[in-house]
Amino acid sequence: MSIVDILSKKNIITPALAAEIKNETDGSNTSIEEALIAKGVKLTDILGAKGEFMGIPVRTISANEKIPFEVLEYIDTPDKALFEL
Repeated sequence: MSIVDILSKKNIITPALAAEIKNETDGSNTSIEEALIAKGVKLTDILGAKGEFMGIPVRTISANEKIPFEVLEYIDTPDKALFEL
């Protein structure tokens, strides 16, 4: 099952739109995420489907939300540079 299939199963997109997006992105430089956003799918829905697809929890945080310092223990050292931590 793909991200598009998950969104279709949850009735966020129609099966017809799922097929259209798959056809649109097969063999092109457009990512599934870009195609979904272009069709008006909310980013939070896409991220939720990606989390379900990968089997990981997803949480959206606001820009002013404080994150405990202990969270950094779960981030690999090379990735910390990406986030300027």
